[in-house]
Amino acid sequence: MQVYDTQPDATQAVIAGRAYATLGGNTTIVYAASRNPQFAADLELKETRAHWAAPVPKTNPALRKELQDTINCMKKDGTIVKMSTKWFGREPPADALERVITPGYGPPDMPGYDPTPHDLKC
Repeated sequence: MQVYDTQPDATQAVIAGRAYATLGGNTTIVYAASRNPQFAADLELKETRAHWAAPVPKTNPALRKELQDTINCMKKDGTIVKMSTKWFGREPPADALERVITPGYGPPDMPGYDPTPHDLKC
């Protein structure tokens, strides 16, 4: 096992033959594979539905809601799918988080999740 400071360093180690494989977040691995024809994203752990974070101060719940509403509007109008397709070289499936608007605020079943229903105003 080897440890690299960055995912691009780990990717280059695989391409150069210094490592057999690399493990990283789905988005970084799929992006690397879309930019390096000799690199394949053979194992994606799609069932984890890993969440990425945009941290905001706990003291500013209004900002958190505004940020999530903006992202949800971008999901609703297809902007997130277009960005994902551009950067990863393939369109996300119908059940991908690039398309799915989850209820409430924050990822369900995660700390800090707020299940309060709300209408999306885009």
